[in-house]
Amino acid sequence: MRKTLAGLVLLTCVAGCNGDPASVSVSQTSKQAFLALTAASPDLANAEQELTRRCLVRAGFPDVPRSTSSAVDTDLLGYPARLSASQVSVSGYGSSIRRDPSSSTDPQGSYLESLPSDRRAAYEVASVGGIADTSRVTLPDGTIVEAPKSGCVAQARTTLYGNVQQFLLVAYLPQTALKEVNGVSDADELKAVRSAYKACMKERGLEVGNWQDGVKQAQEIYERAPSPDGRVSGQEILIAVADATCRDKTGLVAAYDRVVQDRAVRWLASNETQVLAAAEARRAAEKRAVAALSSGS
Repeated sequence: MRKTLAGLVLLTCVAGCNGDPASVSVSQTSKQAFLALTAASPDLANAEQELTRRCLVRAGFPDVPRSTSSAVDTDLLGYPARLSASQVSVSGYGSSIRRDPSSSTDPQGSYLESLPSDRRAAYEVASVGGIADTSRVTLPDGTIVEAPKSGCVAQARTTLYGNVQQFLLVAYLPQTALKEVNGVSDADELKAVRSAYKACMKERGLEVGNWQDGVKQAQEIYERAPSPDGRVSGQEILIAVADATCRDKTGLVAAYDRVVQDRAVRWLASNETQVLAAAEARRAAEKRAVAALSSGS
């Protein structure tokens, strides 16, 4: 799971922002299991790609590099910025604003386009098997996720996780926790602080509907007049400083985190068994990933 700002806030609160909500008890073991489940793991991602590559080569396809992207990965919209007034007075919203055109290279796509239709179809079957040949898992919120259970990708995941269903649980269970906080910005508990923040920004000459608008406005300003070297405009700094000042003055971030904490811990309390099982599967997969990367074959 990529570490969005929302994810980082949630992880911090699961670890224990200011103690668990009243009447909700979650063991430290479960909290640590959730943190382990959502930690970044380059070895797992690299091992899945490497095992898939080896499988495709054995199936008679050339060793084609994987796709790469230079797009900035940011997720401030919807969540209060964590930058202080002193920080933004120099660099505005920093990397939270996309300052370079999103560019990507897709060697695999280029390779597939070069193939005749029958060979392209054979590559797809070798990669992901038949369209209807999938494994499914139902998540705690009722969402059904699925992935191919045959083909080279499925073989790689089975080698790492034991089976594709285990992969699905490890990969998607944390996302159901994030769904619990996606609507926090509109929570009734934050109505007063939203109003105070809006009034504070208006005093500084900025009309906003909520705390998302500062980042949106700064993004729009940059897109209208992008700087070749990514330089931050004075208008962006003005917005960012007002945003940071009003967040601090109204206690917006602390209030937001309290609501997130309550929802996150309640979610974990309801799903401890699955979290513990998924974390154990993740740890086993990481060990297999290290072994696969070191084997070289």
